[in-house]
Formats: sequence, C-alpha cells, structure tokens
Amino acid sequence: MTARPDPGVPAAYHGPGWSVRTRTHQDDVAHGEVWARTGADSEWAPLRRVMLTLPDPRWSPPADWNAIQYLAPVAFGDLHRELSAYADLLAGCGVQIDVQQAPADGPHYNAVFARDQFLATYAGAVVARMASTCRRGEERLISARLTAQGHPVLRTISGGCFEAADALWVRPGRLLIGQGRRTDAEGARQVAAVARDLGAEATVVPVPSAVQHLLGIVQVVGPDLALLRKQHDPSGRIEAALTASAIRVVEVPEHPEIVCGQAMNLVTLDARTVVIPRDRPAMSQLLAAAGIEVHATVPAESLIRCGGGLACATGILLRDRAGAG
Repeated sequence: MTARPDPGVPAAYHGPGWSVRTRTHQDDVAHGEVWARTGADSEWAPLRRVMLTLPDPRWSPPADWNAIQYLAPVAFGDLHRELSAYADLLAGCGVQIDVQQAPADGPHYNAVFARDQFLATYAGAVVARMASTCRRGEERLISARLTAQGHPVLRTISGGCFEAADALWVRPGRLLIGQGRRTDAEGARQVAAVARDLGAEATVVPVPSAVQHLLGIVQVVGPDLALLRKQHDPSGRIEAALTASAIRVVEVPEHPEIVCGQAMNLVTLDARTVVIPRDRPAMSQLLAAAGIEVHATVPAESLIRCGGGLACATGILLRDRAGAG
C-alpha cells in the first residue's frame, strides 16, 4: 500500500503540490519552452534557423592581413553589406536569423565564420575550441550569444581543438568528423563521445592540410546525394563513409570556381535545393546535371577574400528532423 502524502507537508518539502518533472532535456529543447528549439541530424533537411555574425564596419584594418588568415584586404563596410544581403535572402526563404554584431573593440576578424563555432544537436550546441591563436576567444563570444538567444550549450570542447565545419551529419544517426589542422585527435574524440551519448555513430576521416575543413571537401545535399572533391580524399575514406550511408557521390572537379571562387561553399535550404555565390556558371551547370536546384545566388566576393564562403558564415541552429523521433 502506497503511503499518502501528509497534507500538512508543504510542497517545498515534497508534500502535496510537489510536481515531478517528467520531460527529458531533449523534450524541453524540442518543445521550445524552456529552451529555444535547436538541433540538426542532417545537412539537408529544411533549414529553419541560423546564426550570422556581422562585422563592425568601424573595424580597423589589421597590420598583417595574412596573420588574421585573410586572403586579401577587405573593406569591412562592404563585408557588412554583403552579409546583410545574405541574411535578407535567407529571411525571405523563411529562415529565422539570429544576427550577432561582432564587437567593435578588440576585433575578432574571423567571427564572421559562425559555422566553425558550434555544432547543433537536438540536445544543444557543442561549442568549438578554435585551432589558431587569432581565433582564440570566439568560443566565449558564441557561448554568450547562444545562451542569450535561449539555445542550450550541451558541451564545450576542453583540450584539443575542434572547429565545427569539420563535423557533418551525413544522415540521421551518423556524424562524420574530419581530423586535420583545425580538428585534432583529442577534439575529434570529444565530439565522437557526444555523438555516441546521443545514440549516433561517429566516423573520423582525414582532412589534408591543403583544405581548411571537411566542409571544404564534401557537401551532403540530400538523403542520398553528396558533392565530393575527390582530389582531397586520397585515402578514399570520405567516399567510403558516404557510400556506407547509401549516399551517391558526385565528383566536383578542381575548377577555378571551386578552388578560388568558393562555389562549393554552398548552403542547403532543403534536400537538393541550395544557395551559391553569384556568377558561378560552371558550378550551376554541375548542380543542374546532378538534379540540384540553385534557389538563389548572392554576392560573396568580400567573404571569399576573408578566406571562406557562404557555408562558413552560416551557423546552423535548427533543421527539421530528418530521422524518426
């Protein structure tokens, strides 16, 4: 026989009125009441919410552009306008935009590359630990921004390095992690542990030093389709991981639009529907032949001078679930 609560005991001491919490943390995130809805389990399900970081037009130019990992000098006012136009385009596609204004003092020049700073899961964000000294401190900025917007931080990488453009949800339940100059063995180990805790598989593949991140080699644009720069997969391990997930690979040649024009640095709005940089006819033709719709193109020349592209600038906060659950 179950004892009845003593009606004289207050709820503060677990008497009548005490209400036991039954929802899981992931339920809380999914319902969007305690936390903002956050997460992704694919690279291609409908895109719902992103983080974009705008530079301060008043930033002073650095003494050495190469030291901040830029490819060429940039007018920060032009970069601000370019990213603002991109934000407007995404908003017009129904994507919710969390805009972060980078601080004017002590400029974090690479903070515009929000994709590198966190990995979204349906239990919260995994905050990166940047690999280069000039990006040190971005972790603190993005952590503050995520929590200010209500997004839970599931884990912060501590020890080693991890940049989130080295992690791709190739399908629900499978995370592909690139290990190279931006994500080392310890960073990859910690991210793989997060994936396993969430019930997902994690596969680590090599990223050669000639590219920055795994995202620069492969883009998964649908449940059964990926774009791959095979020249940067000499071991074949990336292609093997995609094939093991029943994903057909379309080879992307080392065309100037790819190597210099960041044409593969694209953003997937929905399965086989993408946004790419403007004036990339060869890439547009390749995508059309593969059955991929270019929904829109946008100027990205200033962003490319910074050493990245559209995908690098787009911090993925929320996609629809591609898997069950």
